[in-house]
Amino acid sequence: ASTVTGPTGPTGDASTVTGPTGPTGDASTVTGPTGETGPTGETGPTGLTGPTGDASTVTGPTGPTGDASTVTGPTGPTGNASTVTGPTGPTGDASTVTGPTGPTGDASTVTGPTGPTGDASTVTGPTGPTGTSTPSGFLMGNVLRVDDVNGNDGTAVVGGAPYKTINAAISAATSGTTIWVLPGTYNLTNGITIPDGVCLRGLNTQTCVIQMTGFTGSTLLTMGENCRVEDLTLKLTSSTNDINLTGIEFPRESTLKSKLRTSVLTVDNSGVSSSSTSNVYGIHCSGTGSFTESTFSFNCIKGSTINVKSNGMGNKRGILVSGSNQVSTRDTNIYVATPSGPTGSYVGIETAHTGYTGSIQVRSTSIGAPKQLNPPTFTSSDILQSYPPSLTNPSYLASPGIQIGPGTDLVTKSAGGKP
Repeated sequence: ASTVTGPTGPTGDASTVTGPTGPTGDASTVTGPTGETGPTGETGPTGLTGPTGDASTVTGPTGPTGDASTVTGPTGPTGNASTVTGPTGPTGDASTVTGPTGPTGDASTVTGPTGPTGDASTVTGPTGPTGTSTPSGFLMGNVLRVDDVNGNDGTAVVGGAPYKTINAAISAATSGTTIWVLPGTYNLTNGITIPDGVCLRGLNTQTCVIQMTGFTGSTLLTMGENCRVEDLTLKLTSSTNDINLTGIEFPRESTLKSKLRTSVLTVDNSGVSSSSTSNVYGIHCSGTGSFTESTFSFNCIKGSTINVKSNGMGNKRGILVSGSNQVSTRDTNIYVATPSGPTGSYVGIETAHTGYTGSIQVRSTSIGAPKQLNPPTFTSSDILQSYPPSLTNPSYLASPGIQIGPGTDLVTKSAGGKP
């Protein structure tokens, strides 16, 4: 088969078996015409594979299949399992990941300083300890917060962390600041005086309570000038006999320059003996000042409730005007009450300026004093104009004494026999 195919000889009779091949012609001759194909004889046995012919020949028959192992080769014995990823070498310097981790510290390392580590710059560095002077949550300018839950007088600052007590906030307040009282009950050991130009405001009347147990001659709150108190419940109580109590004092010209708004004031010593003597005032106006064109709309007391509950002898007043100052109210409820069978004098509003100029104008206000017993054991009236003793027509804006404006309700319809 290694020879080049020579020219085919003449085709023999088709019925005969293929005869022997004639002598090979000159390889340079062109292939002769193919004779007619004779009948296929029986396939003889496969001969030995001859030597590989010239590469230009058609591929010869495939030799017998070799050993199957030649496909992929026999699998060698399983090596050590470490050959899967290669043996792990000794642990290198931990700094190749995030820096070596120091030994575990005690539990304080959760927020405290971390033990020795790699270069701290690769993470964020340890957090320093929390300071104590950082304002609590947010800054509020000229506002002093008072918080019964989270306050601390030692760390509080104006516009930042809250105070614990009303007294501390009052001491720190200056003109132009507001003291904002968060919900809670604040107990005073001494009465407070609002500095001039300062406002004291609760978050809500129902939940912001300032209270004090009274002692002889005590006043719960004294108004400065150009001040405002609002949205607070104020309580002054006592069970001690023979002491004088005042809820709010309006001195100087505060009735013309300061305001009480949407608050509830209660002064209560109704538990004392009926034989004791005490002068109990809800609001005492003892200052000076005259009405001006703006006084009618100023209303130093508005939208508030004044409760006076007392027992025994002495004077009990919802509002007492004893100074030459001018007072105006609107949308206010004034109630004076007492246990049954006492002595003393119980009045909603009284003017008692001996100079005959003290005045109060009352609009949209309800005034009630206890109803007289029969027979009476005490004196009582909704209003009482002790001074001036007679009525005068106003020459300008207002006259001294009590003026009853529109919407005012005198509950017992009584004036104590006065004008």
